[in-house]
Amino acid sequence: MSWNKSGTFTYMPDISCAISTMNNGVLDVSQDIMNFQVSRNINASSTFTCTLANPRRKYNRVINTMDKITVFLKRTSFVQVFTGYVTLAPIETLVPTPITINAYCTLRSLQMTYWDDTLLEFQSLLLNYMDSGMLASNNTLNDGGLAQVVVNLLTKVAAWDPNRIHIAPVPQTFIELASTISKNQDTANSTLNQVAAENIARILGVNDIVAGKSINGSTYNGAASNINTPPPNGGQGTSFSAKSAFALKTVNTNGKKDFPGNHPLNPVKYENILNDIYYCSLPFSYITDTNPKIISDAKSWIANNPYNPNGPDYNGRFITVSNNKTGRTVNLRATSITQKVDKSGNLVYQNGKPVPDPNTGYIQCHPGVVAYLNGAVGDPTLWNDKISVDSTPIKISWAID
Repeated sequence: MSWNKSGTFTYMPDISCAISTMNNGVLDVSQDIMNFQVSRNINASSTFTCTLANPRRKYNRVINTMDKITVFLKRTSFVQVFTGYVTLAPIETLVPTPITINAYCTLRSLQMTYWDDTLLEFQSLLLNYMDSGMLASNNTLNDGGLAQVVVNLLTKVAAWDPNRIHIAPVPQTFIELASTISKNQDTANSTLNQVAAENIARILGVNDIVAGKSINGSTYNGAASNINTPPPNGGQGTSFSAKSAFALKTVNTNGKKDFPGNHPLNPVKYENILNDIYYCSLPFSYITDTNPKIISDAKSWIANNPYNPNGPDYNGRFITVSNNKTGRTVNLRATSITQKVDKSGNLVYQNGKPVPDPNTGYIQCHPGVVAYLNGAVGDPTLWNDKISVDSTPIKISWAID
């Protein structure tokens, strides 16, 4: 507002609540909410309770336990504040009186998953269960293996899909704030404090989303010294450099759009590439290597997915790609090599094979993935040709295994 003028800030508090039921689809119950309470808890399940008007018994035998529920609250605009499962819902009422519904957040599914933590097999998932001082942390991850522990429990106890797991980094602004406070407290030691801030950022994972070598700037040199199964031959053949992701928009590749071509240097079998949009083509250094052993070892290591249940049918090692500007991160599979595409969207072929493009400085992904990283879509599978997408700046690292 201008100087010497008063103004009025107007806001309209509101609630929006939707419940996905088994037999009646998704119900918007917002208009029938008489009162509610949301409790957002730290290190515990959050809860939501509401009372619904029930004229003519409209909700009798409609809402059941374990129905999915989502809640939005509004001051000036709606913000999602709760997602979870209904844990209490009356089935029948004698008269059409209001009903009360209780719900727990999505942590409920983990909280109610049974596992026997006395078994040595399960204790080994914790990595440092016999190392209370975390003296072996450098042999796991810079965080003492905590990220790996989370992944182990989610995948091997709760049976989560590893493709759906994202361990977010500590925001850079938090580190900057901590560094500023430290400098203000000890101005004579500002240089030392800056070094300490950089160390904290590296340990907490500001520069690398899940694991792998620290990333400087927006490029990554393809090293993988901090993962559990280091690359063969000291990383020769598996290294790469990339600072952006380009949408691989191809007109027709074996009857499918927007996929790489079949090339002998691809580390993953071609049928395993065409079945998943979360592929990733990278400019691996082995593309230009002349040593057959280097090429073979690199392809085998890249193709090996520790979470793949199909045994020898490896479908690509996980790689984590993020866009710091949008805060979007996605786990992809390293499946293929970067390939040349002409202006018409056709792969460039030579001697019946796609022409490799080893010195690109970028990776190639499905347009839906690039659109998601850019913030153009909320789900990579929802992308279509009407949504413009080209490239996005990225940070990239091998995911933990």
